[in-house]
Amino acid sequence: MGLDKSEISKDNLSGRAFLEATFLRKLKLRTTYSADLTNQNDHYYINPTFGEGAATQGSVTRSNYKTLSYTINNILTYDKRFNDDHHLNLLARQELYSFNRKQISGSRARFAFPDFYEPDAASQLNSFTGHSDEYALLSFLGRAEYD
Repeated sequence: MGLDKSEISKDNLSGRAFLEATFLRKLKLRTTYSADLTNQNDHYYINPTFGEGAATQGSVTRSNYKTLSYTINNILTYDKRFNDDHHLNLLARQELYSFNRKQISGSRARFAFPDFYEPDAASQLNSFTGHSDEYALLSFLGRAEYD
């Protein structure tokens, strides 16, 4: 059994749904929704007794990453044939994409006692960082076909 630890725990959740409705036999609306959520926890521990951690009395790092993204689409179509000689097809589309990611990480060193694995058991703060990214994109598209 090793004295050091390297643990990564990751959760993923994905969902997809749609709704479609037809109005007046020629007009159709389709809405789709998709979402993805991930959460990751990392735990790295170097023991204070043997190996590379003996010089620094061990170290521990904990990190968390959380990401949520989703897309919403709305598509409206109109399709009509006139007098068997003419055909008209119209399409209008709207899409929203959203992304949000948060990250936090901390590292400490100098354990007074072995077999304690969490950052609060170490006396020296090595680093503590965090950041987040968030953006969204809204787009529109139209098309007309006649034959």
